[in-house]
Amino acid sequence: MRVIVLSLTLIGIFTLILIYLFSTPLEIKNQRQLNKLLDNQKIKISGKVISEKNYQNYKLIILDKKFSLECKNPCKSYLNKSIEAIAILDKYNNRTHIKIKSIKTK
Repeated sequence: MRVIVLSLTLIGIFTLILIYLFSTPLEIKNQRQLNKLLDNQKIKISGKVISEKNYQNYKLIILDKKFSLECKNPCKSYLNKSIEAIAILDKYNNRTHIKIKSIKTK
């Protein structure tokens, strides 16, 4: 009985992981769309990088659409380049953080 329950649990966890990995990210165009989303949603943001700020563990990338993205160090410079990023939305302390999972230049 325990073996059946364990195997069903593992199959369920594996299925959830597959759904998360292969889900399509929501494309975000403005801040209003961002405020309507839930925590830990996969999003896609594109724009031109107008500023970068280095911190100890991450780099803050600011886009022309006023989005601030967090990229873990080491993160190469994308200043004055158009990028497309897949990120995870993270909300805590009444602030919204966008953490980059993958990034590419256009």
